[in-house]
Amino acid sequence: MVCHFIPMIIRRLCLSVFLLVVPVVFISCDEKKGKAENEESKQPEKSTQPEKPSVSEVPNTQKVVKKPTVSLIQKSRIAQARAVCMSIDMAVQNFFQDYNFLPFGDAEKSPEEDMVIKSDDPLISVLTGKEKEINARMIVFLQVRKASGDNESGYRNGIHTDGDKSSIYDPWGNLYHIALDFDYDNKIQHPFKEGVVIRKQAFVYSAGPDGEVGSPEKDRDNVTSE
Repeated sequence: MVCHFIPMIIRRLCLSVFLLVVPVVFISCDEKKGKAENEESKQPEKSTQPEKPSVSEVPNTQKVVKKPTVSLIQKSRIAQARAVCMSIDMAVQNFFQDYNFLPFGDAEKSPEEDMVIKSDDPLISVLTGKEKEINARMIVFLQVRKASGDNESGYRNGIHTDGDKSSIYDPWGNLYHIALDFDYDNKIQHPFKEGVVIRKQAFVYSAGPDGEVGSPEKDRDNVTSE
């Protein structure tokens, strides 16, 4: 009889153990799942908006304006000086065509030999039509922009008139040199090139950036009407 009940008892014990163990397993799984969900909720949400590039990555679309270099400024001044040299040269030629003699600054007598004068000579007033003894019809043969500067700092790059006197300055603040064929042989000895003859009625030049003439080194940067 006892042996008959033993299997039944064993089955009941096994069932009791099963009922005790299974809930523990399910509880353990639920706890792990809950922890995983909590950890995911703590992580920061990823933004769906596109990331903005850093300052170093932002392309610079603005144009960079470079300041003109000294060489470019110097080239511009040389071009301006050459233009004035050519204007004075042309003014002398036009005067000769109209009056059949070369302009000069002394109302008493025209020179008889070639000479070099500077651009503060009364000749400038003759060419600009502000003198009527030599330029009887007061024709304006020469027009030059007004010089910049003042009496203290000096004048440059243009013409300055003080009363009856007019002076023309180059871009570096120096006077121009004007060689004239006053002996009318259509030949002028080149002012700074030995042995070279210029077959013109006039030759105009500036001392250039260094402001000096008189030697090969100083004359190297001269600006001329050639």
